[in-house]
Amino acid sequence: DLELVQATLEGMDEPPTGVARKAILDELERFLRRGAFIAASRQAQDYFNDGDEDRAIEVLEEAFKVRLAPDRWTTIPPVDVEAWLERQSDEAIRERAVPTGLRALDRFVLRGGLRPGQLGVWLAATGRGKSMSLVHCGAEAWARGLSVVHFTFENSEEETAKRYLSNILAESIADLAPAEARPRLNKLLSVTDATIKIRELPGSETDMHVLSAHLQRLEQQGVEIGLVI
Repeated sequence: DLELVQATLEGMDEPPTGVARKAILDELERFLRRGAFIAASRQAQDYFNDGDEDRAIEVLEEAFKVRLAPDRWTTIPPVDVEAWLERQSDEAIRERAVPTGLRALDRFVLRGGLRPGQLGVWLAATGRGKSMSLVHCGAEAWARGLSVVHFTFENSEEETAKRYLSNILAESIADLAPAEARPRLNKLLSVTDATIKIRELPGSETDMHVLSAHLQRLEQQGVEIGLVI
């Protein structure tokens, strides 16, 4: 139990002994190894995508080396136990999470929303509202002060802007003309520090390198990206 581990690390003058000590250490080690492997898997995927298979394997092998030292309440590098536990607390996760705006999903499934670096995928049949749900997530992130980059492969930039405007202003989407939506949205965004950047790209010709190039250009322009859709 994570709360028991934290209480033990922070509140006890002497670590427990015998069976209790072994049980706590075993649970802490499993927790740290699982977290280290998840983080390494994400990093390794980036190396694989860039064609650096050797570095990807090296990153994963390093993650497997995470262990508690046999006679101390510390771990062998690269994990710092106290810093890791602090960042994994419910409060710290909620502070870094990006809510979807769907309260039940955020509260009971995502523990506050998407974590930094986490990938969320929406799956549904055609016409069930996936695109509108993603716009809702983007609008929620923007309302919380985060800049959003929204790539669209089917709907036009004008249509996507119309959906954002409808969501933010709570106006009927049928009453909004696509040609007027983009200027109105830009005017609305101009009075805030956060922004919503919409980019229409051909899905058949777009890969991670294309998306990365767009994101890098925006960052060079001073956009601090909080959510990518």
